[in-house]
Amino acid sequence: MSQAQELKEDDRILRLIGPSRAIAFTDRFDFEIQLKVKGTGTAKSQDKALISSADCYNSGYGPAVSTFSVSNCFCTLEFCVQTVTRTFQAAVLDVQVVKDDGSWPFQYGGRFACSPLSGKFVFADRGVTRTINPSSSQIVLLDSKDGAWLKKRCGGYLHMWRQVVSVEMEGRLDVAIEAYSKSGDIASQGQVRFIPKSCGMSHGKCALGGSEVSITVAWSLVATDKGTIAAQ
Repeated sequence: MSQAQELKEDDRILRLIGPSRAIAFTDRFDFEIQLKVKGTGTAKSQDKALISSADCYNSGYGPAVSTFSVSNCFCTLEFCVQTVTRTFQAAVLDVQVVKDDGSWPFQYGGRFACSPLSGKFVFADRGVTRTINPSSSQIVLLDSKDGAWLKKRCGGYLHMWRQVVSVEMEGRLDVAIEAYSKSGDIASQGQVRFIPKSCGMSHGKCALGGSEVSITVAWSLVATDKGTIAAQ
């Protein structure tokens, strides 16, 4: 990610804004880290390097969440990862406020997060049913208490920091939307649920106070080999 983020004593989580496509995890994946502390000026030369590392990750099979860390003399970064099988790629194409009551719902910022829910079939006496289990954690698409970032633009469109997530074929994708109040509390909230597809588009809407928010998601298969990825 390239955008600066402010960390606080009670919130030390860095919000990843990538990847640009779903990661196909066959045996291992390589990652590179360059974390800097932003200087007080506008010049990049005033930024100070905090940690730089290149490594590979080759464990964590199964549905459970696993962690690994990278550290040096300045800090330690802990990564939380989860492997999912038989997935589709969901790309959030646009988020739009299609109707409002005259007051912009994100005047004081807002939060957009999704939960890829795993779904399994259960055989019971009454037949086959599907159960949806909540994910271990939400994936944050955007979280800003700065009204300038979520200011009203032409058409009411909003740009998410992160747009791509992986969703199990038998699962669901829930997108939760929260609008903040001036004090930083949640003023209103809504949710949209999507059913995965191998291809095509999904559209959903939810009420948010006196407004209505529309979300469009594009579905596609996940590339499973480097040759297919290079051809895209």
